[in-house]
Amino acid sequence: MKNIIVRDGNCGPLNGGYVEYLVNTDNTTKYSVTILTRWTQGFENKQRTEVFSIPPAGRIYLGCTLAGATPEIIYSRSVAAEI
Repeated sequence: MKNIIVRDGNCGPLNGGYVEYLVNTDNTTKYSVTILTRWTQGFENKQRTEVFSIPPAGRIYLGCTLAGATPEIIYSRSVAAEI
């Protein structure tokens, strides 16, 4: 895979989460990337997919891994596909 998720900085309650970005490591090719986001809030588990168009050497903000709701929300993201 040429597209990866990187963590750069802290966010969320008490800075307990990480800021995540989708990064295209290919300097010449644009991709359509599907991101799978899973999250838990208390005993509830959910997931969704989103498709991003990312330019060569691009960087797209995805969000924080932690939200300050009650109970707090914990996010986990992965690259599901790229074309």
